[in-house]
Amino acid sequence: MKTCFATFFCVPVRDTPAWPVWEALPGDAQFEMLRASVKAVEKQPEFVILTDPETPLPSAHGDTVIDRRPVDQQNFMLERTRRQADFLQQRPFDRPVVFADTDMLLISPLSDLFEQDFDIALTVRSNSQMPVNGGLILANSKRPEASRAFFSRLLSIMEEEALTPWREWYGDQYALAEILQGIDVAENIGRVVDAEGVRILLLDSSRYNFTPTTKRPTLSQDLRSITLYHFKGEYRLYMPFFWESRVKPGFIAPQKGRGAWLLEALALEARRKRVKRTVKADNRRMKTKRKLESEQGTHN
Repeated sequence: MKTCFATFFCVPVRDTPAWPVWEALPGDAQFEMLRASVKAVEKQPEFVILTDPETPLPSAHGDTVIDRRPVDQQNFMLERTRRQADFLQQRPFDRPVVFADTDMLLISPLSDLFEQDFDIALTVRSNSQMPVNGGLILANSKRPEASRAFFSRLLSIMEEEALTPWREWYGDQYALAEILQGIDVAENIGRVVDAEGVRILLLDSSRYNFTPTTKRPTLSQDLRSITLYHFKGEYRLYMPFFWESRVKPGFIAPQKGRGAWLLEALALEARRKRVKRTVKADNRRMKTKRKLESEQGTHN
């Protein structure tokens, strides 16, 4: 089945905590690896980049559409959800759409999932406050209006004033948790649940949206049980290595000695630690921002 992969990214404001992470591995470089990994396993995929007017993008690809519009970076997650919802409303929706973060590598096809009877697929993880990661949302084209209704509802929740402190980061994940409120997601992994008429397939994130739970990725990890690898935050520094050494060559099981992996790991770890400082700084900034906005809301 032919699928469309849509991703959203833009250059962060210079001198903000997000800038060093971007500088280490820009979004266009991430997209090139994501696109190449998708093309390696999916049949005739098409791609869409949702971005702003200024962000540098890769050389033109015949299979890639670039949609440029202004982006308010103070409400980054809200902007992403707006663009996703609008994209589904405007397109013919004649094929399934995979909304994916750019810092991902596809290892095996997702397209077979769309043969199942669902409208939206989400990946479930062990996190009581944010049980679903918003970096991967599959929108089936079997019932276009149901898929569109899901994004309309998601956007509506995020636009509510109560979620204002989360519009820059994580707001989509809190909104997704609200949509699934009352559903035991952990007990329904692999099943389709109903959320106000929208059929939602719950997928196991350890396979379909894998991200390391340890301090650093295991370079020699066997990838055969992983469909999609997500290099979140500081782990983005490992994305080029996994693409060049593990995914692109077409082999899955590690074929290097422990000493070779150790040398690779030491070099990558040195870079990751530098990026880690910026991630921690950004987390502190977000906590302070949410606290201030919460206090302002209380006084109002």
